[in-house]
Parts: sequence; C-alpha cells; structure tokens
Amino acid sequence: MPSYGDWVGTASRVVSAEVQWALVSSIDCVDRLAPAGTATSQLDGSCDHTSSHAITASDGWLTVDRRTVPATWRAIAGTTWSAGGCAGTIGEPWIAGRGHPGRRRRRRPSGR
Repeated sequence: MPSYGDWVGTASRVVSAEVQWALVSSIDCVDRLAPAGTATSQLDGSCDHTSSHAITASDGWLTVDRRTVPATWRAIAGTTWSAGGCAGTIGEPWIAGRGHPGRRRRRRPSGR
C-alpha cells in the first residue's frame, strides 16, 4: 500500500489550529508526518494579546501504520506561545490520540 502523503486538518478549542501534516519519512509502511500551520487563540477581544503563532515540526508528530488493515494512526501535538498583554502564555494540545480511520464496531449476533 503506498504512503498517504500529506494531510490537512483543523482543530478547535481554546486554540484553533489550521494544520498541514507533511510526510517526513516512510519506513516499512509506517509514515511519520510533521505539522506546519497556524495556531490562533480563541480569547475574546477584551484582552490585548498576540492572537496567533506558527506551528512548527517540533510541535508534534503523526504516525500512520499501513501494516494494519485498516491503517492505524497515533498523534500528539500542541502549541504554546507568550501572548503578552493580559493573556500571558496561551496554548494547549490540539491533537492527542490514536485510532482507525473509518473504523466501525461490529455488532454481536443476537441470541436468536
């Protein structure tokens, strides 16, 4: 199975993140991707602060294991920055998890 290549996504909580995951390596059907993009604070306008910050490769990672069917993924990434003003330091993880894309649970047969 060929590599999936780059991924694009959006995450949103206190910090929203517009992210593109770039393929860094693909070894033995395990792809490693690094993030790039922009993290933006969701604080209201009542506080003068730096509202966005660049997301860099050192902010996290995503792996896709294509040796399993369906493929599995694991990721952890987050961005923090000194926002100044009354906000201080802003940031949080914007992805942390693992799973199977499109995975569905099997129903157990009923006892009929």
